[in-house]
Amino acid sequence: MTTCSKRSSVKGPAMIDRRSLLACGSAVTATVLFTGAEASPGSTAAPPDIYGLDATALQQMLTRGETTSVGLVISYLQRIAAYEFAYGDQLGINAISNLNANALAEARQRDEEKAQGKQRGPLHGIPILVKDVVDVRGLPTTGSLEALRNFVPAEDATQIRLLREAGAIVLGKTNVLGVDGRGAGSFGGDTRNPYDQSRHPGFSSGGAAAAVAAGFAPISIAEDTFGSIRIPASLTNLVGLRPTIGLTSANGLQRLTWTYDTLGPIALSVRDIALVLDATVRPDRKDPVSAKDAAVPAGGYGRFLDVGFLRGKRLGVIGALFASGTPAQVATSEAVRSALAEMERQGATIVEATLPADMMQVYGTIGRKIISYEIPKALNAYFGTTVGANAGLAALAPPSDRITRADLLVYSGEINASDTDATTRADESSVSEADYKDALAAAEKYKRLLVRYMVDNHFDALAYPSMQQPASKIGVSDPFDQEKLAATAGFPALSLPAGFVEGLPVGIELMGLPFTEAKLLGMGYAFEQATQHRKLPATTPALMTGQVSRR
Repeated sequence: MTTCSKRSSVKGPAMIDRRSLLACGSAVTATVLFTGAEASPGSTAAPPDIYGLDATALQQMLTRGETTSVGLVISYLQRIAAYEFAYGDQLGINAISNLNANALAEARQRDEEKAQGKQRGPLHGIPILVKDVVDVRGLPTTGSLEALRNFVPAEDATQIRLLREAGAIVLGKTNVLGVDGRGAGSFGGDTRNPYDQSRHPGFSSGGAAAAVAAGFAPISIAEDTFGSIRIPASLTNLVGLRPTIGLTSANGLQRLTWTYDTLGPIALSVRDIALVLDATVRPDRKDPVSAKDAAVPAGGYGRFLDVGFLRGKRLGVIGALFASGTPAQVATSEAVRSALAEMERQGATIVEATLPADMMQVYGTIGRKIISYEIPKALNAYFGTTVGANAGLAALAPPSDRITRADLLVYSGEINASDTDATTRADESSVSEADYKDALAAAEKYKRLLVRYMVDNHFDALAYPSMQQPASKIGVSDPFDQEKLAATAGFPALSLPAGFVEGLPVGIELMGLPFTEAKLLGMGYAFEQATQHRKLPATTPALMTGQVSRR
């Protein structure tokens, strides 16, 4: 029987796990909420109107002494207590997999440091959330899989370490949506879109996006394979960046593929994306895909945030990625066309772009071969280098001294432990090495074609709908072929709010050449400031002072 008590991890922070959250609801959150809160100098709950404020604005409040880091943590935990679980006529957002029970202690430390004149970095004292496929010391990395409920890494992922060094406070981890090569057995359940809780927030970083949209934190660190940052960002009225492969470290990511998986932020604003990049763009010898020359541009990414940045830029619009099969798709296409018209008013040149036919055919097929080959190898490499407490899981299938993909599939019942052929196949690629190498060669050819096409046409970016329609009802899949474009090439892509269709958010995506994130952020910022498409969801309104739970 589950009790409403805190659980200590092997090493690192205590935590509140998903099972306790589900069983005890806001009582658990309140336990974390008020433990030791009075110990912080000037500790008070943050003003209720912090809902919807980005991390940059919160940092300004901290600098002016209008709130404290403890106040911010308390305020966000109040919102989690109020809206994570069923309330009123709503089912609840269901975005959180684990809470860091040491978040308040870390916030007190940040406040004490600030009182002493020490500022760690641009995210000093700012709470963030992390998708539950990224290692946070002392919190399980589950991928929302029941089999990994007790898999607790002893070290932070490189990006988490860098964010802590910049002053961020990890508030908790977010649910992972969707089915992938790790196996079934998800315990997270359906995460709901704050703009309509009968609809999903996108896959697979839907928990990360829904949490930010609902006001559980201003920033989530997420992961993108074929759209997992940009899809949920567009469906929840947020900004999401898929960085160039290698720009930031993916060490400590429970990745499925070296070729496509990358970590990136989902945030309330473009300027917050810049803050995260300033903190995390570094080379990393622990990540074999990390770019050796990865570096923050002189003056930081914020230097490129200029309301006039679109002037003189040339954007290629990929008409083939606009849909018109349903009224919602027509309306989404119109919203994105309106966004492009606004960019033109700001001085950009908008040109219809037609990608070569063979390129359009390639990007939809080679990815499947590459992922099929890399899934077992990437997962097993992660488990082989990550210290976690879960010896019982490792013993389910050979080898018994470490966790492999076969152990996950045995645990979930997809294969039988006594079926040695099945357990062996689980840890082998379903694609031959020769076919894999052919696919990599095709991907490299595709990348060269795309670079040449953009350079020859003098495009600063290619533009298209982030998704071809708003979020569907939970249980209904949406097409996302357009998101494979940047992923297959390893190019950066930025999803921006582009308005609403039938009350639901839609987005526009800008894809640039490798390592042109600064340019994408500059264009995105100019568009964002001119349009102000961010609107708060009605199902998770601001809380009244002192209101902890609406259950």
